[in-house]
Amino acid sequence: MMKTKYIIGLIWLATSLSACNSLFDDELPKSQIAAKEAIKDQASAETALLGVYSYLGEYGIFSAYFLVDDAYRCGLLEGTYRGQNYERYLELLEIPSEHNELLNKWKLCGQMINAANNLLEGIEKVPDNRFIENRKSEIIAETRFMRAFAQLYLMKHYAFWWDIDSEYGPLMRRVPGKLSNNNMKRSNVKEAYGMILDDLDYAINNGPDFSNVYRVSKGLAKAYKIETLLLRGQPEDYAAVPQMADDVVADYGFKMENTYADFVKNGYESTELMFSRYLSEKKLTDVDTNVASIKKLMCGSYKPNDQFFSIFNEENDARYTEAFDSVMYDKVNSTRKTLVLKKIWRSNGDCPMCYMRLAQMYLFKAEALATSGASVKEVLAPLNVLRERSGNELYDEKDFTDRDELIKAVFNETVREIGLENGSEFFVAARMRLASGKRLLTEYNSIFRDDKQLAWQIPDDEMKYNILMVANPIFAQE
Repeated sequence: MMKTKYIIGLIWLATSLSACNSLFDDELPKSQIAAKEAIKDQASAETALLGVYSYLGEYGIFSAYFLVDDAYRCGLLEGTYRGQNYERYLELLEIPSEHNELLNKWKLCGQMINAANNLLEGIEKVPDNRFIENRKSEIIAETRFMRAFAQLYLMKHYAFWWDIDSEYGPLMRRVPGKLSNNNMKRSNVKEAYGMILDDLDYAINNGPDFSNVYRVSKGLAKAYKIETLLLRGQPEDYAAVPQMADDVVADYGFKMENTYADFVKNGYESTELMFSRYLSEKKLTDVDTNVASIKKLMCGSYKPNDQFFSIFNEENDARYTEAFDSVMYDKVNSTRKTLVLKKIWRSNGDCPMCYMRLAQMYLFKAEALATSGASVKEVLAPLNVLRERSGNELYDEKDFTDRDELIKAVFNETVREIGLENGSEFFVAARMRLASGKRLLTEYNSIFRDDKQLAWQIPDDEMKYNILMVANPIFAQE
């Protein structure tokens, strides 16, 4: 099974591929230089690839915080667990540039990108005859996807992703980082989207077929291309999404579960889960002592707020009983039980991360159709697929008297179906606009006033060590 191989990947991670993206105090250690030279055949390339994947198992950015950070920004969570008032900063859409959480996420993305770039540089020097069939191009495809995965996170959180003409794009490193190339300008948004999509297209065309949820596949790359196109939000992007979403559903080996309850029950084994992370035995042992574990965060002080639950309760959505349950967290000295996210809860802490699942293709399709002005019937069709399999009454086009109701239906179904899974609810609310021209986000987070609030600040340390970096403009609250 792939789990044992991930342990090998963790060893590789610790010893050879750990350079930061920027923030170099010294030249790259010799061990990292050697790592690039150590890729001599398929076996060593596979080990390096597992090292790139292993960043998903790190506590922090791609674990529990991946679920909750953007839900706070959307106004759907309450409670405080991390220090320095971080959750309040998220809700207020104004994280100070000196905050460690901001820096840690930036650095971890940079580490994954640097590991990918090291692998890509090393593998290009290895003759093709040292790989079986097309495995070399597959490894490159998987690596380029992981680079795009991290760079898309930087785009979504540190860049002006909504403005294709903006100069405030992410930092797009394409070669291994070292002291001599540390000073680097950020790309503009248009250029950055082009580079991310280029990596994803390579993965679509050259990646492996689906094998398990821990590995990149062609269909997964196409799903992320869809998300990237919706984020870019050009008319041609919205026009392309519906057919692409249909293709992912039909052609890449994924399958919707018969019921929503089956998805909850099957977890890692679900036929609709497209991508997740693997936790080593050591990380599972530590899961109750680390704040970033899904188990601890969702069963401690974090909980959905009244606004979140009202989205379920206004229609008594059948998914509520499958998604939530009252559980006593065994590490808390209290007799009270807390409402937990049952759909991903596992008592041993091995909670599946739903970076992407097939249900999102229906939501993506509905969003694209609603945004591009398709008929009410066309928009409701993919939403009704999800409602039917979850045991809910189907939407009737006669019940929608204006466009805003339709826009809100797409968002509500996103919350009910994939809420608190991967931050998608925030970006749907930020992308979609009401008839007034306002972003839907204004309905859920009253603090939102200006698009500048959608981007986090560049961490202070990056500004200090990279003299070519330009900070994001700040929206001054009234």
